[in-house]
Amino acid sequence: MEQKSINISNKLHKNNQVQYQESNLETEKVDETFFTVNLPRDVGLSDQLWHLSKLYSLGIALSYTYVHTPFRCPRSYSVGYLETIIIQLKKLLNTPVDIRKSSADKLIKFIGLDKHDLNISDTQFRKYKIIEINLDNILGESDIFSAPALKKSIEFLDLSSKFVIYCFVTQGIYKFEAKIDQIINSVKLDDSTIKYLDLPGKYWRAKKRFPVNIPLVNSRVNVVIHIRKGDRTQIKLNKKIVSIFGSSVNLVNSNDAREKSNTELVNTEKSYNIIQKIFSKYGEDIFSVIVISDGYQRAFYAIVSAVIRGKIKLKTDDLKQLYKIKKILNREFDIFSSFPNVSLVVGESKKNLFKCIHAIVCADILVVTSGGFAYWLHMFFRRSNQSSIIINLNSYDNQTIDKIRNIVSKKKGRVK
Repeated sequence: MEQKSINISNKLHKNNQVQYQESNLETEKVDETFFTVNLPRDVGLSDQLWHLSKLYSLGIALSYTYVHTPFRCPRSYSVGYLETIIIQLKKLLNTPVDIRKSSADKLIKFIGLDKHDLNISDTQFRKYKIIEINLDNILGESDIFSAPALKKSIEFLDLSSKFVIYCFVTQGIYKFEAKIDQIINSVKLDDSTIKYLDLPGKYWRAKKRFPVNIPLVNSRVNVVIHIRKGDRTQIKLNKKIVSIFGSSVNLVNSNDAREKSNTELVNTEKSYNIIQKIFSKYGEDIFSVIVISDGYQRAFYAIVSAVIRGKIKLKTDDLKQLYKIKKILNREFDIFSSFPNVSLVVGESKKNLFKCIHAIVCADILVVTSGGFAYWLHMFFRRSNQSSIIINLNSYDNQTIDKIRNIVSKKKGRVK
């Protein structure tokens, strides 16, 4: 009998899945196939959410049904020195993690992603076999550019088990982003697929369980400025420059590099200037502003850790200066004290993290500097019926400032 093909160009969204309509006249029962996602823990929260959105869309493109696995984000949540050591020890010991026993920490509960319609711990999945799908291997070693081809490759890995949950794992999603997008697009899916996860709904329902107070006024236009410091900065110690970028810590002695040591102040000054521009054009009283930053605590821990591990060498005088300036590094944010309606949330405490996330989600105008932390949190959790503007501090112009007029008009019904 001739094998009938599946017409993947004709699809229907239903619940969390895409159901393919078959082109043959005979009706054949297709067993429901499930997938989950095991997110990397060595990246921040926004990166994890971006991974989830991509892999979720990929699973839906394969006509699989999503099963939620609670995840953790130690990089964003555990910033204490002792916690960092514990995490590193677990990595060195290669402690196995049972995907079924993974529990969401407070951060994941705070954003509402501790549970979903279907969860890996549900009793109905006890008899299911979890098959790890290393997408790096599959996409890196084969010419797969369509959903049917990837699906065939995945399901060929285990032909003996009827009840399976495919667990997508990847460390190189950025390397294979274009290929993943091509596979998703091969079934005419787009970025709107992520709306079926209902991230905004989950977030705001979670706020009823985990409320948080932030110094924003709902009747005003809320402006939030995120200034990244902790893992992207340079600190001058005597005649040396310690450069921190992510988990990389380097010691630079050249005069050329020393000029870059002033860049940690640039974003603070630019942030101050954009606030002045907005206030000058529209008036101060209609705005409520929060400046958020991780400050320099993470940078300090990164430098100390690099010294302990022998990655960089600092003299006793350098270490003394490091401990001395640690107490004054955050003083650069004092520049904002001249504005009575500007509040600061600076520092990497867990309490501040929750405040920063909620401020970002509530922003009518979000100003970002570098990285995707603020951008993606706002995009994923902001209610779709609420207008907002995202401004890149390093590339905005006067036309961008003019667009604020629309937000002001909708919020206040008038423009000063």
